Amino acid sequence: MVNRRDGQVLNKQPNVPILVSGQKAKGIEAAVAYGTSMWPFIPSGAELRLEAVSAHDIGVGDIITFFFHPGVSVTHRVVKVLRSMENISFLTKGDNRSNLDPVVSPGQIAGRVVQVGKRDIRLFRWRALGYTAAWISYGQALVLRRAASSFLNRFRHALEDQGFLPRMKVRASFGRLTNPFCWLPIILEKYQARALRKRLRRQGICVELSVRPAALETMTGVWNRAFPEYSTKPDRLFKWLPGETRIKSTVFFLVKSRNDLLGWALVRLESHDAKTPSRTPDGYIDAFALREEGWRNKAGQILFGDILEWLKKNRVKQIFLNPHPVADHSEGIPSTPLIATASEFGFEPDEMSSEWTAVSTDYHLPQCRKFPENVSIRPFCKQDEIAVIDFLKKNGQTNANLFLSGSQSTPFFSGQGIFIALSAQGVVGFCRYISDDLVQDCRDITWVWALSEPEMKRGYFLRLLVDPAFRNRGIGTALAAAAFQQLFDVGCRQISLIALKSEGRGRFYGRFGFSKKGSFLKLRRLEKN
Repeated sequence: MVNRRDGQVLNKQPNVPILVSGQKAKGIEAAVAYGTSMWPFIPSGAELRLEAVSAHDIGVGDIITFFFHPGVSVTHRVVKVLRSMENISFLTKGDNRSNLDPVVSPGQIAGRVVQVGKRDIRLFRWRALGYTAAWISYGQALVLRRAASSFLNRFRHALEDQGFLPRMKVRASFGRLTNPFCWLPIILEKYQARALRKRLRRQGICVELSVRPAALETMTGVWNRAFPEYSTKPDRLFKWLPGETRIKSTVFFLVKSRNDLLGWALVRLESHDAKTPSRTPDGYIDAFALREEGWRNKAGQILFGDILEWLKKNRVKQIFLNPHPVADHSEGIPSTPLIATASEFGFEPDEMSSEWTAVSTDYHLPQCRKFPENVSIRPFCKQDEIAVIDFLKKNGQTNANLFLSGSQSTPFFSGQGIFIALSAQGVVGFCRYISDDLVQDCRDITWVWALSEPEMKRGYFLRLLVDPAFRNRGIGTALAAAAFQQLFDVGCRQISLIALKSEGRGRFYGRFGFSKKGSFLKLRRLEKN
């Protein structure tokens, strides 16, 4: 994962250690590593020390921090130096990964890692190990690239696209066998996990799978201690038990210490639409709450392990740890126990977003430029369904049918509202909202919201989209204003929305009287194929 220093995700790449916090002192930058691509050489959570370095002083085996985009940092090992008459560039790769990174130019380099934890990697033995690791890693990547372009591999992928041989993980197996930095950590992890599980079992700590747990009050107490800003009540949690919502494939994992509940997690499967039955479902960890005692005993690790095993049995290849509250951090992602533990299992930042709220007393209609005369704003109706789906797909919303799905009698959920902007060219704008007491499905909203008990009736502003050719004409402002006013008219006293961290979006919603309340982080894990 590639991450900005302020925490906003701009680009995605599986399992790359990133700098998540740091400060400059005496010309050397201190940072914390996040991710698993350099494991075990750089474990997740290790403090890194970087030094400024000339590009001509960087050699094979060095670990450098570089940028894909301004502010987007990645820390990987140099496996080859590319020299020409006038230019110099570098090929980098994570020790625990199979593929090479894009070519790195000198202007992208932020510094060279000189210390990992308490180890000074400038010593000869560490430089020799680094050179050996780079030599093995580069050779393995070249062989894998040639194998990936072979006819047999293309034929295998063609079969898998048709739904055959879904469990043939040839690429992952080849990567592990040819790269000791892949299979040695796996052996070590399994040994450590087995030892940890035995120790916790002796202490009476175990994980149970339950469809409808009975200890809702105790589970509520665990959640409220973990996330006091988003407290809930037993009856609120009861609404999200399997059978009470439209989502059926949900299970609870409970961590118990004898008869005492240490923590719990809610996990669900979400299948793709019926037109692509061969695709495997996505896995979602919608809630993960653990008491401090559970973190101290490392019970969270066996909880994560059992969840991943269950998802693996259900052929899940993509897992999301849904947004959970985190503190704002000016230089990156804060290292909470949940984030650190998830990182050890290959989860990485997929999205950092902010929560904005407005109450009826603070809300006001902003001044905006003149609205185009040939554009009108009106509520969505059944006749607009095809045109709206085409508009959403045209603007990159591949799950357009989800926005309009719902009960059989209506094109959208009861209580959900949609406003559209129409011009002579058709639909040019779309917004979606829903009131709190009518939420029947948490797939499209932050699950923390759905669980938390609001002090006042809450409305959710879910989506705002305007065709690029019609932006900066006041259409987005008019759509948002229509939705906000409708939510207040039906009795909502507070409106909440999620926006990716962006100064532009903050200014947009701030014009209506919204203020930032907190931040959410979404993590993602990919099963290598």
